[in-house]
Amino acid sequence: MSEPNPQEPPPLPPPIPLPAEVSIDAFLEDVAEVPALPRPAPLVWRILAYLLDWAIATIAVLLLLKWLIPMEHADGFAELKRWGAEITKEYTYLLKHPANSFAGQIEANRQLMEKASKIPDSIVELFAFAALVQTCFFWGFFTITEYFTQGSSLGKRIFNLRVANTLDYSPPGFFDTLMRSGWKSIFYCSASLPLLIIGVIDAHVPLFNIRRRSWHDMLSRTEVIDACTDPWIPPPREEEE
Repeated sequence: MSEPNPQEPPPLPPPIPLPAEVSIDAFLEDVAEVPALPRPAPLVWRILAYLLDWAIATIAVLLLLKWLIPMEHADGFAELKRWGAEITKEYTYLLKHPANSFAGQIEANRQLMEKASKIPDSIVELFAFAALVQTCFFWGFFTITEYFTQGSSLGKRIFNLRVANTLDYSPPGFFDTLMRSGWKSIFYCSASLPLLIIGVIDAHVPLFNIRRRSWHDMLSRTEVIDACTDPWIPPPREEEE
């Protein structure tokens, strides 16, 4: 075996195999197969869709309360009519018979407002009962209408919107829909001022993120999308044998 000559350079290593060249046509075909993200629902259409659903649910709640209140809070309802008629009568008299001086008119208005602010306890209990019924009804209404319509309630369907899962943009599951509807019902329909403040803040959160998601969207891993750009394709139904 011959000894290596120190004056000669060492042999070069074998060439590294290069990957096969990818054609432009194949690359474009791969890119075309990747689904594009759907467009977030425009805030104007989303607000109008919610107001329409809210109006339908409110009419149904009023009809339900008209039947429930005389059975559950008959005394509070009678007290509400008496108290309302008394305040209205005094306010009408004050309008028709104003005080002789500006200071006297201000004092009369102050006394009327002070009297109107003293709401009887039976009326407070009546309002609390009505708020509880409204919250529970809205929770069930939005859960049912969004889950059994694959994310499109009546208002969303009219404005061509849909609630979608952020993972694959399929319709949300029952538990996600239950959380989403519960958040909106508790913070948008509650009689508690702190809860209403949180609901108002939540309604403005979409203004500060690209995908226009509120806190209830983030909690339920959903977002409202424009159905015209919906990438989700419903699976075909299995034919019965």
